[in-house]
Amino acid sequence: YVFVAPADINIVNAWWTPTGADTTANTGSYRTLKLVNAGADGAGTTVIGSIVSTVTRASNVPVAFSGSGSVASGSAVGLSNHSDGTVLIAGRVSVTYQLQ
Repeated sequence: YVFVAPADINIVNAWWTPTGADTTANTGSYRTLKLVNAGADGAGTTVIGSIVSTVTRASNVPVAFSGSGSVASGSAVGLSNHSDGTVLIAGRVSVTYQLQ
């Protein structure tokens, strides 16, 4: 999980910043990253934003998620990734939000 919402919030922006090596070695298995509203029980799957990687991502260069959404107080915001191939390189997620 990325964080638990401290109050009812609207996700305004989100970024994923790869911190591992550039992804050029993994061009056969680009990743789709999804920022999800996982709910209070952590099982929710509502997509707040996504990144569909079809190009090489440089290390330490933020990539913006497309989309936005609201999250209820106490609900988890999570990150999921999907691919047929290699593991996701190391990275971090940054989020800005507004209180509702």
